[in-house]
Amino acid sequence: MLKYLNGVINKSIPDEKTLTIALSSDETGQPLDINLIIEQYKKFITCICFIGGNDQISLTSCCKTIHKNGLKTGFFSESQVNKQLEEELDYLKTGKTVMKKDVCPFGDIIDWVEI
Repeated sequence: MLKYLNGVINKSIPDEKTLTIALSSDETGQPLDINLIIEQYKKFITCICFIGGNDQISLTSCCKTIHKNGLKTGFFSESQVNKQLEEELDYLKTGKTVMKKDVCPFGDIIDWVEI
């Protein structure tokens, strides 16, 4: 089960209104109910992007649900992404976090790769 720590609507991905959700890598955080999140935010966003987390199987299923609801998906991870998850992503950024003032905390937006 995916758990999240927090989320924010931002412009971290070019040309998208993105709900960015930080996933927990352990047992902390709240259970992620993606259907409830989509219901609450769909009219305000065009994309849901996840940061971190280590359950790529559950994240793949979550991304399928997001696509069925007409939204795009993104993922930022410091590690490699398995093929099944990559197939469900519209945007992917891997590597170390780059922190800059007035820039999203996941690196410069030009670093995102549309797949």
